[in-house]
Formats: sequence, C-alpha cells, structure tokens
Amino acid sequence: MARLTQRLLGDAPVAAHAAAALMVAALVTLLQVLRLDPVVPLADAHGYGSIALDLHRYHTFTDGSELSPWPQPEPPPGMFVAPLYPSLVAGVLAMDLDSADRLACMLEHRARAVEAGCDLDLGLLVSVQAALATISAFLVFVAGSLVCGSLACAWLAMLLALATGEYALYAVQILTENLMFPLFTGFAIAAVLAWRRPTVVRWLAAGLLVGLAALVRPSFAYLFYASVVFAFVGLVVRGRGRVGRTALMTSMLALGYGIVVAPWVTRNVMLLGVADITAGYGGHELALRLSYNAMTWQEWLVAFVYWLPGFGDSLAATLFDPDLYERLAFDHLDGYYRIGQTFYRKTLAAAGRPEAHVAYLVQTFMLAEPIKHVMVTFALLWRGLWVAKEWGLVAFVCFVPMAVVAVRRRWSEAIVFVLPPWFMAGFHAFVSVSVVRYNLILIPCFAIAMAWAMLLLARAVRFLLSKVS
Repeated sequence: MARLTQRLLGDAPVAAHAAAALMVAALVTLLQVLRLDPVVPLADAHGYGSIALDLHRYHTFTDGSELSPWPQPEPPPGMFVAPLYPSLVAGVLAMDLDSADRLACMLEHRARAVEAGCDLDLGLLVSVQAALATISAFLVFVAGSLVCGSLACAWLAMLLALATGEYALYAVQILTENLMFPLFTGFAIAAVLAWRRPTVVRWLAAGLLVGLAALVRPSFAYLFYASVVFAFVGLVVRGRGRVGRTALMTSMLALGYGIVVAPWVTRNVMLLGVADITAGYGGHELALRLSYNAMTWQEWLVAFVYWLPGFGDSLAATLFDPDLYERLAFDHLDGYYRIGQTFYRKTLAAAGRPEAHVAYLVQTFMLAEPIKHVMVTFALLWRGLWVAKEWGLVAFVCFVPMAVVAVRRRWSEAIVFVLPPWFMAGFHAFVSVSVVRYNLILIPCFAIAMAWAMLLLARAVRFLLSKVS
C-alpha cells in the first residue's frame, strides 16, 4: 500500500507518512471495533445476510428475505439487490463455516436471536470488514494529500474521519457500506488523478471503480452516466476543443464500467429477462420518496429546523405546533414514511410488474408536480447531510467557504473530488427518502473541508500572534 501511495503521490517522504497513516488507521479502527457489541442482522442487514447465505448454500444469487418468506429449500434466482456485497459475505462464509452456522441462527430467529441462544460473533467477516474500514480511512489520507497538497491536511482529514467512528461501526454489521466506503472514495481519487493528468489507464481505473460501486449500490450507475457527461464537457473545455482525445478518455471510463457491470447484466438477461443491475428496488425507494411530496409548505419550512442533527426535533417542538412536524418523523403512525409503505404496495399493483414500477411512478406522480418534487428534494437533502450528527453540521459549515474558494480559484482537485458525493447526495434526495446512511460518502470531503478550515484558522492565528509580538 505504501508503494502504491508513493506512485500516486510521487515522493518518498509522503510514502513514509502514508505507511504511518495506514498503521494509525489500522490501530484506531481495531480499537473502535473491539469496543462495539455484535449486532443482530435486521431489516436491510437481514436481507443481505439471507442472500449471502443462500449463495453459500445453493450457489444461487437469490432475493433472500427481501421479497418472500425465507428460508426456501430451493430458492429461485433473483436481482432485487446488487450482487457485490452479498457475494463478498458469501465468500467469507465459505472460508469460515462456523460463522455461516451462527449467521443462519441469527437470521432464523431475527430479533429473538439472543433469547434463542444464537452466537452473535461473525468471526472472519468482522475482520475482513475491519480491514475494509482501515482502507477507507487511509484513502481519506490519500485524498487529503491530493486535494490539499499538504501532509498536515491529509493527517487531519484522516483523523477527523476516524473520529466519526462510522467506518468501524459498519464493520460489525452486514451492510453495503463496508464496500461502498473504499470503492466510492477510491473512485473520487481516481477521478482527481485522471483529471490532473488524463491517461487511458487512469480513466479506465475510474470506470472500473465506479462500475464496482454500482454493483454495490445500483444508484451509482447514475453517477457513471453523470461522470461521462461531466468528464467529456470538462475535458473539451480544458483541452480547447480536442474532441478526439476527449472521446478516447471518456470511452475508457465507459469501458471500465462496462467490463465490470456487463457480466452481471448478462446474467440477469439470461436468467430473468431483465437488462439491468437490479429490479424492484428502485421502485420501492421512489415510492417512499414520492410520499413526502404530500407535505404542506408549512411542514416544508419546519423540516429545515426539525431535521437539524441532534437538537432539531426538540427545537421544532419548542417553536412550532406538533401538527407542523409530527408527520416528518419516521416512526409516526401517520407520517410520510409510513404512508410511503402503503403507497408502494398500491402503486406496484397499479404498475402491474416490478420492471414497470419506476416508469409508472415518474409519469403518474413525479411529472404531475415537478416543482413540488424539486423543492421537497432540497428539504430531504438537508436531512441527509448530517453524517455523524453534529460532526456533519460543523463539517458543512467548513465546507461552504471551501467550496466558494475552490470555485473562485479554480481549485480543480477539490472540485473534482467533491462533485461525486454531492451529486449522489442530491440524487438520493431526488429519488429516495435520503437518510444519513445513504450519504456517508460525504465523510471524506467533509473531513478534508474541516482539515482545510482548521489549518487556515491556525495560519490566521499565527499571523495575528506575530503581529502582536
């Protein structure tokens, strides 16, 4: 890893710092993971775990418990979720058969797993995911060095990212974040390197990484589409019309994506007759999102207070009538999230089949109120920003001036690095309920923004002290 970083960053002292950073990331992650209690896989984690266990047992990628009762003796093939993370879990289970038995017990008994005497230790899987968490934190160091051009910024950014505890938190859970963190940050780094010095290999690497990310979360396919457009336009403008070379670079981006995604899509066509990464999941998310368009304009305004991290709900309770914020809560019986569950079932039945659900929702509901949909998107984006709660709020305050400086000074490394996570944050708010978990990919750019602001403040303090003395 240190040699790879030396090649990326191009300086022996930097590589030495990188090796030290990797060791620090590993040590901190290990200590954080050891302090966490095992987690029984419920909800999404139960779905991923059941698919992985089916793959381990029957060598068939299924829908697990996502769409039908589980377990089944001979489960049919499925494509409700993207394949990469359940496949990783299944691969680990094949090497740790005791963990497979323990996971089966937890999945069978669900919330009563402890009462049933299930051993909650996931064994090798936690170790593998802790290693992925270490890599995720270390990539923040690499990103900080590339974006800021400063080892101090790189160290601060990595330590700030580790301080959230989010990378370690997911290492003990069966959730896609374990792969999403390193792949997404890796793609953003690859994009910066490709923009800095466009080569066939760098753009191909970026395509491979965004393709892998799409096989973890299918929504990242839209990041690929946007990246092709942004890359082509940006390279044409910077290259003053050199369309041929620009077309070659963006073709490499597309080729890398296709190399990774095409085999899975081909499998889906052959087995299920659907030319896509997943089927059914997008309609479910969009249906839940569209239910929020029913909020009143008063609720829309109150949402910007209620959805502040940590203190927003209590502040809203102090300032506003309960009727203006109660339905914004996930657990309210008449809340928009609960309404969305019923709305999903009704619209799925009206669409006729899962593959037609998204088109039906867009044509019937989204396009009927486009302005309302866009405005509610801003409120949901606001809700989804607060990674690690108050940490995210402080980071956002630091990010705003950094973004202004980046645009004014044409700080291309910063712009290219932050565009992917912010595009996805906006996209998540546009098509889903935009929970914070979806936007944890903001941690690296937020950590770098905080490091940048802290170093700027330290420089200002030193300047003032020098004037006083």
